[in-house]
Amino acid sequence: MPDSETFDPFITGAIMTYKDILVYLDDSAACEKRVQAAIELARSHDAHLTGLALDAGITMAAYMEVHVPDDILKQMRQREHERADLVSNDFRKTVERAGVNSDCHVVRTTDVDAARTIAEMSRYADLVVLGQVDDRKSEPLGGTRLPEDVILAAGRPVLMVPYIGAGKTLGEHVLIAWNPGRESARAVADALPMLKRAKSVTVLSVNPVVGRGAHGERPGADIGRHLARHGIKVTVDTVNTDQVSVADAILAYVSDNAVDMIVMGAYGRSRLREIVLGGVTHELLQHMPVPLLMSH
Repeated sequence: MPDSETFDPFITGAIMTYKDILVYLDDSAACEKRVQAAIELARSHDAHLTGLALDAGITMAAYMEVHVPDDILKQMRQREHERADLVSNDFRKTVERAGVNSDCHVVRTTDVDAARTIAEMSRYADLVVLGQVDDRKSEPLGGTRLPEDVILAAGRPVLMVPYIGAGKTLGEHVLIAWNPGRESARAVADALPMLKRAKSVTVLSVNPVVGRGAHGERPGADIGRHLARHGIKVTVDTVNTDQVSVADAILAYVSDNAVDMIVMGAYGRSRLREIVLGGVTHELLQHMPVPLLMSH
């Protein structure tokens, strides 16, 4: 059973905001829901919203390209140009109707460089909005690992929106999936503008290791006290279980407590010269029922 403790805010002060939000645009069915979530965030934070569409052209090995007639290659590349123009124009119309201060960029890149391009553009925003990959659909531009690659390379917080959408509320009832590491600390700091607006904030530690150098004598209490000093009322809970995985324990808590956003660190590990996301992070990205704000 969870063991909870509440920290009342020490002070109340000026509310922090995101002033520059970037949303990635594509031609997936889920893009409209992602853009709508970004618009609501831009409204609540009085932020500028930038749309980013990629014109990836056609990438193929040189030995294949010589066997494709020039007119066919030209048609394929033209279709990609038109796709990028279509999604960017749809975005411009949507934000104009919403009355949000915005602009849109179409950036030339390649399928291989898609994640790197998004990560580079992300560094000029306070928050990046991406979409969950729907495994039931065809592979997206940049591959199924595109969100993970962006999260690891962006240097900015990334809000992942489920392909089913964000739900009726976003950021009102926030769960911090706490682990006392650098990534979690970074995610909490990056999420402060959302946390200060939330109606409820819960710090959850799953199977915590008690003691110095780990979760502390009271898991979650230190970060709860820190957030209280920012004027945030925080509840600290722990769940100990050997029946389900950590990710499943978090997902069960989200379902049982009407959570509408998760904040957590994106933990990476080395594999054959590349950094990949750890098991819990990867599993939550695959099965997220609500938006997930992550930092690496």
